[in-house]
Amino acid sequence: MAPVRAASAPETAAGKRPSLMKKWPAHCFIFVESSRGGSVRASGTAAATGLSSFDGVQQMFIAIVSLTLLGITMGWLLGVASRYLKVEGNPLVEQIAAMLPGSQCGQCGYPGCGPAAEAIATKAAPVTICRPGGRGLAEELATALGVSVSQSGVADKPPMIAHVFEKLCIGCTKCFKRCPTDAIMGANNMIHSVFADACIGCELCYEVCPTMCIEMRPLRPTLQTWHWPNPAIALVQWRSNVCNGT
Repeated sequence: MAPVRAASAPETAAGKRPSLMKKWPAHCFIFVESSRGGSVRASGTAAATGLSSFDGVQQMFIAIVSLTLLGITMGWLLGVASRYLKVEGNPLVEQIAAMLPGSQCGQCGYPGCGPAAEAIATKAAPVTICRPGGRGLAEELATALGVSVSQSGVADKPPMIAHVFEKLCIGCTKCFKRCPTDAIMGANNMIHSVFADACIGCELCYEVCPTMCIEMRPLRPTLQTWHWPNPAIALVQWRSNVCNGT
């Protein structure tokens, strides 16, 4: 039985195998070995590749420079427009808006503190319109506007925050949707809780709770907010104790 040999490329009449370069494109080879294995020749693909990579870097550099110049030009134009095309507002409205709490609770009947400040500045709304501000804010607004204010209809109460009784909470999310400062944490069919640092005491959640599980409590003083309530009375008492020798 004749031995089996591996298949090879067919030989030509002259006894030479055809070069594989004829079967593959020229750009697929950078260095190609000849069929005899004696000499090595290099194609022009390396030079072409180098030129194409240089062109790509050049185009990328041009794009970066163009975008940078465009951004600088647009920023300069916006700066000029904000300076010369600025619409001057009423400084009194800005002053009143800075005095308001800025919680956008809507208890005054306006969609936010900005429209409420405009109404107070034009005297379309009274200075006692802000419920969270209380009497102190009403007096400050009256002084800024130069008007007199009646404090009879303004409730003077300490700062309040909401508290949720977990045993009564049913997770209806009604209070969660009404809170203007996102101070209520929870989800549907889950117990809610109040983030005290974000609560402004607007009582909007207290009004919509169907199970009355929300209670408004006075804000407890902390180490940062506590102050001596009656320092003058305490000083007089201390002096009298010193004089009496007690």
